[in-house]
Amino acid sequence: MSVDALLHRLDGVRSNGPGRWAAKCSAHEDRSASLSVRQTDSGVVLIHCFAGCSAADVIASVGLDFGDLFPPRETADPESHHGLQRPRFDAVAAFHALAHEAKVVAIIAETLPSLDVVRDRLLLANCRINAALAAVGELREAPELRRIRRGGMPG
Repeated sequence: MSVDALLHRLDGVRSNGPGRWAAKCSAHEDRSASLSVRQTDSGVVLIHCFAGCSAADVIASVGLDFGDLFPPRETADPESHHGLQRPRFDAVAAFHALAHEAKVVAIIAETLPSLDVVRDRLLLANCRINAALAAVGELREAPELRRIRRGGMPG
């Protein structure tokens, strides 16, 4: 949607500069222009009612929804879901990031001898994360954990 489609549905519209307008808010009885409308360089339409109306109320009052405030998405892949390009979720990369954090937790847990219950639970969590990585064939054990494992890890 272009900003013009919104502006044509509002009363008392006046320009405040390039890509900026003020108008009477259609979500409440507005005697002055309390609604600010702005179109960003990327085509997104931003609205704000200084009287306190929510953006959802403003756009609903003129028969629009949030999707109308954004330019159409373009995609190079016509086979993608509903014509929209979706980011690829890389589960293995997510596991590796999680495993790295688990290693940090395990190293810290080793320094907490007075809190055996907490230490054991943290080591168990690390063990389970590594087991998940091993299940997908992606386990890459950090050398600093070998010493911890030799000392025994809860299972």
